[in-house]
Amino acid sequence: MNMKNWIRHSGWMLSVLLLVSNCGFAAMAGNGHGSQTAVSTVSNADIANEITYLAHGDAGTQYAAYVFYPLENRDEYIFQSEPMRSASMIKVFILGAVMEQVKNGHLSLNQSMTLHGYDKVGGAGSLAGQASGSVYSLDEVLRLMITQSDNTATNMVINLLGMDSINTYIQREGYRDTKLQRKMMDSVAMAAGMENYTSVRDLGHFFCKLYNRSCVSPELDDVMLRYLAGQTDTECFPAVFPQMMIAHKTGELDGLYDDGGIFYNGDAPFILVCMTEHYSSRGTAIWIMQEMAKAAALYAHPVQAQKENGSAFGIPKLESMQVEKPDIIQKPVLWNTEREKLTREYALKHYGTEQADIKPQAIILHWTAGSTWKSAYNHFYEPKRDDGSVNVSSHFLVDRDGTIYQLLPTDVMARHAIGYNWCSIGVENVGGVNGAADLTEAQIRANVKLIRYLQKQYPDIHYVFGHYEQDAAHATGLYKEKVVGYHSSKVDPGSKFMQAVRAELEK
Repeated sequence: MNMKNWIRHSGWMLSVLLLVSNCGFAAMAGNGHGSQTAVSTVSNADIANEITYLAHGDAGTQYAAYVFYPLENRDEYIFQSEPMRSASMIKVFILGAVMEQVKNGHLSLNQSMTLHGYDKVGGAGSLAGQASGSVYSLDEVLRLMITQSDNTATNMVINLLGMDSINTYIQREGYRDTKLQRKMMDSVAMAAGMENYTSVRDLGHFFCKLYNRSCVSPELDDVMLRYLAGQTDTECFPAVFPQMMIAHKTGELDGLYDDGGIFYNGDAPFILVCMTEHYSSRGTAIWIMQEMAKAAALYAHPVQAQKENGSAFGIPKLESMQVEKPDIIQKPVLWNTEREKLTREYALKHYGTEQADIKPQAIILHWTAGSTWKSAYNHFYEPKRDDGSVNVSSHFLVDRDGTIYQLLPTDVMARHAIGYNWCSIGVENVGGVNGAADLTEAQIRANVKLIRYLQKQYPDIHYVFGHYEQDAAHATGLYKEKVVGYHSSKVDPGSKFMQAVRAELEK
């Protein structure tokens, strides 16, 4: 594979579950034990004891660690955070500064960058070995900066933005221990005592924002996650969890090795950053950091109780309620061997299982953003999209007068909600043109009747939520997605409609 193709494809080879929740930053003392800003139901005592024990077992090395469990009701844990030499960990903040400029329209990921002889420096990365005059997109240069920790690429980006601009971004975002003072491999600056600095606290907060997709923007955060997921230095954390998706960055200089990022650990994800300084031996430092990662995984508490008892998205139990089948008009879209084949391909790519059927566990409500049922039906009818993938679809379509059309059998997969197609029934509602929250009372009643009927037909259906609630619904434990950065923000069918539907279901 040539250089251009390697750049283009790196970062897409690994799979990831992009979970989203709120990440609270508690004010913690330097030793990791401090007053809490909110009541926490889960203690950090176990992880604190383990990390302290491990760090003290290598007395000659300075260790710092940050741990946070974004789906759990507990505070962040910070062990001995202070400004430390950043090595290549500084590159995540440079990346954030670039993406902010992209967001503001001052830069484009597609813009060209020319590699000059004076850009080339030694150390990590392959760009210095390429011919002067070679042209790359900003996207390609950034990918190399993260995946290979390419020093030449990093210096090209620093030249593009300017050091002052990067430091302004760092300070504005509240990363108080982080400062960029020199380029990569600048021996003159290093001899003069100029170093780049950061801390586990700042890195942890950066990764937490990125996990929440609130770092720069959801779309650009996804790009950054793809870069981090393609990290080629797998010596530390990935060696312990070879099957786990870890979006991370490493850094190394004489006397230090760092690793930190987001561990997509099923329904118990966590953020872990470890930094060292003056290590007694490189191998020992990496081993202790790996043990810290094992401890972080061990003391995670999977979000399981919600699956059985329901959550904000749970459907009230029917008990002995009599449920009548609503009037449903059969109006099937084209389901043939081609659609089944494409559905299986989609499922294999996104869920890791070659399935075309489902066992429904949730119902997801949508709006069509169109004014007629016929236009939506026509849009869903054909098996294939222009890009060759299976077409979007839904199991049901509810017209504005409450008429219910069934488009697909409820036991086959419809492509209607990223991360949930494998286990959910989709219900589209005609309306929402230009984002207007205009779904009707007749549609509310029809949706409630349909939900109750489907719940009676499929006792494993425990959840109902709107398409716009897809991120928060990760708490149900149903979300699956193997493709890095595959996500889109939604607003349908609107909170007003969902509130009305839930109110009726409670009756």
